[in-house]
Amino acid sequence: VKQAATQLLRAIALYRNQGNSKRSAVCYFELIRTYQQQEDFRTAYLYVQEAEELLRQIADPAVEARLYLRLAELCPDLGRLHEGVGFALHALVGFRRSDETYNQFKTHILLSILHRQLGDYHEAESQLEMGRRLQQAKRLGDEAYARVLNSAAHLAWHRGDIAEALQQAENLAGYTRKAGVHKFQLYSALLLGNLYRARGAFATAHRWYSEARSLVEQADLRLFLPWIDVHEGWLHALTGDYIAARKLIHKALITPDRGQMMSFNVHLALLNLLEEHFLPAENLLRSAQPFYQASGDELSTAVINLYLAYTLHMTNRAAEARAHLQAGFDWLAEHHIWSFPYWWHPQLVAQVCALALRAGIHVALVEHMVAHHIGAAARP
Repeated sequence: VKQAATQLLRAIALYRNQGNSKRSAVCYFELIRTYQQQEDFRTAYLYVQEAEELLRQIADPAVEARLYLRLAELCPDLGRLHEGVGFALHALVGFRRSDETYNQFKTHILLSILHRQLGDYHEAESQLEMGRRLQQAKRLGDEAYARVLNSAAHLAWHRGDIAEALQQAENLAGYTRKAGVHKFQLYSALLLGNLYRARGAFATAHRWYSEARSLVEQADLRLFLPWIDVHEGWLHALTGDYIAARKLIHKALITPDRGQMMSFNVHLALLNLLEEHFLPAENLLRSAQPFYQASGDELSTAVINLYLAYTLHMTNRAAEARAHLQAGFDWLAEHHIWSFPYWWHPQLVAQVCALALRAGIHVALVEHMVAHHIGAAARP
């Protein structure tokens, strides 16, 4: 990677000296992509800013659209979701003008992901459908079909439709095995682990996490290891093995990526809640919340509010607990959301729901959550 980056920087300097802005831009795109693939998003963004300066000298909508797409792809990892939507829409306009079908497709799928993370599932479905139609009409290849299946599975998971998500994820796993699309094969294994974990099929989930680790070794995609560690750690939290859970979550927290670290800190906070270490849990939740608020990730902010409410209730701060509970369920009700895909622990969510029912907060939504998504864990 270092050698590739060095050569690209030399090429950029050479083309800039020659006044060839367009070729310089192409080299910048490759340089940004190199750092993106290594998940070094901050370095990638620095070169995006340099490329932005260069673009002012180029009146080519296709080149401009590619830079906007790179910016949009980086935004989720930089905690800038709303900006990502704006950049992606700019990219889409440029790709339509230059009739770049595959990049139009990629932008629709990215918009689906961004809207899904923002909790706008209707728009996420709409963007996914536009991407699916392009993929079917233009026969865009194996990776495009894998992107569609992957996005469909994640959207179903976010909506709490585990059966549909499993069907799409199984399709993705089978397809990528035949087509040899290694990265999406890994995505499918990790996703299947998460989905079987959500269903309570813990042994099957563990087998899929082991499969994901094998795929990391085969394809040399070690940057995915922290995600596998934290999700397998959460599997142990769900089965009550808190020592194993803590070990894997702390291992995941070695990641240099700030966005990952914030997500993993919430996992650690909830593990502390399960072990009744309320002060460390509160500190971790409060440290993560500003990151998600600034990023525009309102679903994560709402979920953190719910868990903060439970933490404050358990430390006898009833008024403050109610304020967080109201804020969390207000947002979920506004967006018609009854479940969430990550940080879901049935016993903890059941406690949060019990608080809401006692306080009379969004009773219909809470009862639906209890009946359809928590189940037996809510009985006590």
